[in-house]
Amino acid sequence: MAKRPSLKGRGADIFLGEEAGVKAGQNAGIPADQQAEKATFYLPAELLTRLDNLWMNLRRSNRKLKKSHLVSELLDKGIREMETEITDSA
Repeated sequence: MAKRPSLKGRGADIFLGEEAGVKAGQNAGIPADQQAEKATFYLPAELLTRLDNLWMNLRRSNRKLKKSHLVSELLDKGIREMETEITDSA
C-alpha cells in the first residue's frame, strides 16, 4: 500500500486547494508591484526611539499605518533630497 502524501506545512491549502494559499515568500494582500524585500540595518538607539515616537504619534490618526511604510517614505524622501544635492553640486 502506498504511503499517503504529507500534509505538513500545507495549512489551508488542504481544504482550499493550492491556488487559494499564498506561496512561500509572497506578501499576502500587497500588489505585485508594491511587494517589499526585507533588509536589516543597524541604527543608533536614539534614532530608533525617535522613529518609534513618530510612528506612535502618526498612528493616533491612522491606525493602519505600518512602521515599514513610514520608514520607506522617510528613506525615499531623504534619498531624493540627497540625489538633488548631488546633481545640483555637479
